Amino acid sequence: MPAVDLFAVQPRVSIDEYLTEEAFAAHHRALAERIAALRTGPHALAVWPEEGATFLVLVGQGAVVRGCTTTSQALRRIVMRRMPQLLRTLVRHRTTRVTPAVLTMLAPRAREVYVRTFRDIARDFGLWVVAGSGLFPRAGSARVYNTSYMFDPDGRIVGVTRKVNL
Repeated sequence: MPAVDLFAVQPRVSIDEYLTEEAFAAHHRALAERIAALRTGPHALAVWPEEGATFLVLVGQGAVVRGCTTTSQALRRIVMRRMPQLLRTLVRHRTTRVTPAVLTMLAPRAREVYVRTFRDIARDFGLWVVAGSGLFPRAGSARVYNTSYMFDPDGRIVGVTRKVNL
């Protein structure tokens, strides 16, 4: 069996890295560059931490969350600005649970950024990537799952898993 270099990534992050797709991608690409410099062989697996993509719901919200010091404060501001959309989401999914509804409302863009960033990292650096996870709903549902994607060195999604409590 060929040797595989294994990298467990534990990034330091700040709210600023979640405000734009470019900032998120640049931060994680810099980590992938460090991995590339440490590789000793042709096969490598990089594993990012759980829930690292959850706060991608902040992408594109820089003007709204400017000055916030916590993600909770930032999410409250977003909700206040997007109350009509939140109410439609609550009604459409027949739920009274605000947090999953907020994540459902903001998840499409967050998932796009997450997949694109880690697909590109896998392809550009020739890595197998387990891209941590994010809180994403299933299609047509307001139920949110801690979901992780795995990418092969060509950038293809080769696995998707939703966390299960064992």
